[in-house]
Amino acid sequence: MRPPDHPECCKIKKRFTGNSRDGYFLFLDVDGVEPTNNSTEQKIRFVVLDRRVTQGTNSDAGMRFYERVWTVVASCICQGKNIFKFLTESLKAYYANTLPPSILSAT
Repeated sequence: MRPPDHPECCKIKKRFTGNSRDGYFLFLDVDGVEPTNNSTEQKIRFVVLDRRVTQGTNSDAGMRFYERVWTVVASCICQGKNIFKFLTESLKAYYANTLPPSILSAT
């Protein structure tokens, strides 16, 4: 058991204080709010794994590139679209100077 003044305990305490602290415990006050955020965490899990394996990027341009690719990947997964096909069509449209496929869902 760690004492409350242990550095790790202080970090956790600091995380739960401030303007957003009520959001951490919203599930206690509102019916239907899950105590975990597993569905959202699972949707971005591939981003976490990719960043861990690749150690991220060293430039703002690299960061922007990966942000965009991860957004496309997540959107394609949610909509059941083929990621490779979407990226291929996007690149073909770019080099042909035509309109790219839409990432927006049909609904």
